Amino acid sequence: MVIASLASYFFTRFLTKPVKQLTERAEQLANRDFETKLPVNSNDELGELSHSLNRVSDKLARYEMQQKQWLQDIAHELRTPLTIIRGEMEALVDGVIPANRENLTLLQLEILRLNRLIDDLHELAITDNLELSMQTQPIQLDSLIATLCKRCEGLLQKRGLTLSMRLDSGCVWGDEARLSQVFTNLLKNCAHYTELEGNIWLELRRKGNNVQLLIEDSGPGVSDEQLDKLFQRLYRTDQSRNSQTGGAGLGLAICENIIAAHHGHIQAMHGAKGGLIILVTLPLYSMEQTT
Repeated sequence: MVIASLASYFFTRFLTKPVKQLTERAEQLANRDFETKLPVNSNDELGELSHSLNRVSDKLARYEMQQKQWLQDIAHELRTPLTIIRGEMEALVDGVIPANRENLTLLQLEILRLNRLIDDLHELAITDNLELSMQTQPIQLDSLIATLCKRCEGLLQKRGLTLSMRLDSGCVWGDEARLSQVFTNLLKNCAHYTELEGNIWLELRRKGNNVQLLIEDSGPGVSDEQLDKLFQRLYRTDQSRNSQTGGAGLGLAICENIIAAHHGHIQAMHGAKGGLIILVTLPLYSMEQTT
């Protein structure tokens, strides 16, 4: 009995020790300790669970770092227009500059830029939820894109850009307003940052059970490092572009969220013609989605 009791005691400790380690590690994760790692000494279920907890720890650590950077970037983006507005207001109050129409108009523009940034941040927060409220219906994508391109004709002509289109028939299931927001943003980005008198090629094609929209420009392109960061929030490929000459760097992040909510995918690639390719892939509409 003594031998059996001792054997049972040590066998129980052998079984419960890894479980206790897993429990302690879970408590550490709850207390935001992402550095400690569990030893993986076996290939059984407990070893696999330890490995999974280590992966969760790594992902949480990256997420927390990204969140901190995100908050710092937001603070910086908000601080810049607020500093300008405060300086202008103080100068007006102190009589350093006259309160004429020109100065008040400049002040108004800064307020509008700040308001646009806040609206973009709000839109990003909404679209971060992949179950965002959408009014879904079958959408004939070729007709929608042709209409949006027509609306952008003025901007394209202003910059002397030539748009070439090839649109195959394609129907998707989604929110027309949200998808219009995505494609309009992509077209305007392409129009703004393609060199003057350049070219834009737009193609809508069917591939398997998907429909793909490909937008390519004649340049200038981006580096490999910039390509990997295009969909990061508040990232601008040209650091000289600020809120006055460009957007806040949220447009592509919002587009990515909306396309993901439609069970699609968006990516950027180097173009063979010296510019950038944006490829949007969406599942084709089927009758089963209405049931």
